[in-house]
Amino acid sequence: MEHSWRSGLERTVGDGLRELGVKYEYESEKLKYTLPEESHTYTPDFKVDGLYIETKGKFTAVDRKKMKHVFLSNPGLKLVMAFPKPNNKLRKGSKTTYAMWCNKNGIPWISVDDLLNHYKKGKAYHADLLQRRA
Repeated sequence: MEHSWRSGLERTVGDGLRELGVKYEYESEKLKYTLPEESHTYTPDFKVDGLYIETKGKFTAVDRKKMKHVFLSNPGLKLVMAFPKPNNKLRKGSKTTYAMWCNKNGIPWISVDDLLNHYKKGKAYHADLLQRRA
């Protein structure tokens, strides 16, 4: 399966899933979300058995705003944020990490290593991937 990856991180996760024999779709769907007075679409990076996975190496203010609105616009959305370094700070001098921001906003997250280990262990369910992490 050849893709036009948008980032090296997406390639890493895609290659990892493929090597583990996990069937996935890459940027196969668009989800609508609404900003006040505006309508947009968002394309999640991966879809594995109904679970969307969004990978972010750098989680910018623009990304955070978008993800907040994606979740607000899609109640019950099964999407997990996957970060290579979830303990990175939002910005220089910030005390808040990517993981802390997700927890505060009720957005499930996981490290890329833990995500790939989840599938390496052959787990076929996603409930534990959608849990908030401490």
